[in-house]
This record gives sequence, C-alpha cells and structure tokens, in this order.
Amino acid sequence: MSSEPNDSEQIVAPAHIPPLPTPSTMLAESEPLARDFGPNTRILLICHAEGMHNRYRDLMANALTEESGLTAVGWKQADMLAAWLQKYETIDVLVSGGQLHSRLTSQRIGQALGLPVSVARDLPGLWGEDQELPQQDVEPDELDPEIHTSTHNVVARPYVEFHHALITTLIKIVQQNRNKTIAMVTSSGAIATIIRHFFGAHKLQVQV
Repeated sequence: MSSEPNDSEQIVAPAHIPPLPTPSTMLAESEPLARDFGPNTRILLICHAEGMHNRYRDLMANALTEESGLTAVGWKQADMLAAWLQKYETIDVLVSGGQLHSRLTSQRIGQALGLPVSVARDLPGLWGEDQELPQQDVEPDELDPEIHTSTHNVVARPYVEFHHALITTLIKIVQQNRNKTIAMVTSSGAIATIIRHFFGAHKLQVQV
C-alpha cells in the first residue's frame, strides 16, 4: 500500500508569516477569527490517525523529523473515522496539515467522502515536546494580554511563535470558507493550541 498522498491533493501555498507579534497585534489578529466565522461556519478538529512516530516514540526520540506514515492500527482508525464522518457529517471542505500522517489520514477521509484534500503547508503541527505554555513568573505589566506571558520570555517564545503561525493560518482558512463545514486534520498539539486559543487559557492542559 502506497504511503504517498494521491493526485487529488490541492497544495495551499504557504502564507508569509510576519515576525513575532507584539501583544497589541496578537489581540488585533484574534478579532477577525470571531468576526469572519459566519453564523453557519463549523470547524471539525480531527487528529491524525496513529503514525509510526506515535507507536515507536522511544525509538524515534533522536529522529530529526516527526514525519512518518501510518501504522496498521492507524489505517484502521482512518477507515473507521471516514465511515463515521460519511454517516453522520456533511463536510464541505477537507483541509490537512503538511505532515505525512495528517495527509494520509485526510486522503482516506477524502476518498470515502469524495472530497479533494487541501494541504495547508503552513499549518504547523508540533513545536516541541511540550505542547503547552511553560509556567513562568513575570511582572503583571509584562504580560501578553492574550497569551498571559511575556512575549520576550525565551522559554515561552516557541509557543508564542507556534500559536501565532497556527492562528494566522486558521484565520485564512476560515475567511476562505465562511458558512461551510471545515474538517481540519492536524496534530494533537495544534488541536490543543486551537482549543486553548478559543478559551483564552494558554496554560490549560489539553490532551488529544
């Protein structure tokens, strides 16, 4: 069985990601997400099926990439998910993150639903082992009003950059598909960060 996505995939060109934002720009960029949703827009956040890196995490601890195909269990998960979506959901747009395991999961869903897969290459998957904001003590006047930590904090900076790139891409996808049901297949880290963004609680522990 081929582990490469088929020709039905549509590549979404990466958008320019601006430099690390200031607290004021972070808030300004959050507003369009709510304003441009449209009353009937729905986003289904779907975690990719089990990949080789999930099953053999210890063996791949020193790997230079999180890219991997799906395990046998992962293919079964993708089949079951596709069947469930086909029975219970009406999806208008199918979007995948750039990671191979996300694309393969999306491919199987697209085959079942008769939908092309739009691959958002700039949709980040993981930013590191810790997928939530590190606990840091900072002065109140240094706090980012949304992330609730200093944007100058070296430890928190990777999360802030990851969050910014993720939400920037999400806004773009929503603006292009207002009042549609969007199925987005991505990593657990990206899903957890999106949930934290919606709740405005970036120290919230989310397990997907």
